[in-house]
Amino acid sequence: MNGNSTATYYPRLDGLRALSIGLVLIEHFLWTGVADIGVTLFFVISGVLITRILRGYRATLPLGQAAALFYSRRALRLFPAFYACIAVTSWLDLGGMRQTWLVNALYITNFKVALDNGWNGSSHFWTLAIEEQFYSSFAAAANSIAAQFDPWNSKTGDPKHTRLYGDSALRG
Repeated sequence: MNGNSTATYYPRLDGLRALSIGLVLIEHFLWTGVADIGVTLFFVISGVLITRILRGYRATLPLGQAAALFYSRRALRLFPAFYACIAVTSWLDLGGMRQTWLVNALYITNFKVALDNGWNGSSHFWTLAIEEQFYSSFAAAANSIAAQFDPWNSKTGDPKHTRLYGDSALRG
């Protein structure tokens, strides 16, 4: 892969994403209690996609490079719009962003909401904070697990069990 994404596109996942977003929107407008299902579905889809991306990177890259590539591509895709939104809403003082911009910029809005036991005008950034924390922790966990259970030595191509048990492991 060497950093080129060749992952297969699954249109059905777009349908599931639309469903998850729709459930959250229904909750916002009708207070039905279905937002939890939508958020959970969205994170499951994210977990599947992250795992596929990381597995693809790990096929040709060492663990550190795979993680760096994943995070750098994510940052290039999301950070410009995220920080531009914070800058503009702070400048316009929308939703009290001038008071909470740093909390939002550090992706810890969910902790502020929990500690304050309430919402403010920019509390909707909690979803982005949760997402970033999820992506960071899940990617780190997936890479670590992949490094431990990958049956092939990525440097030599030799099966890992021959390094652990010697050549006799291959002969039976």
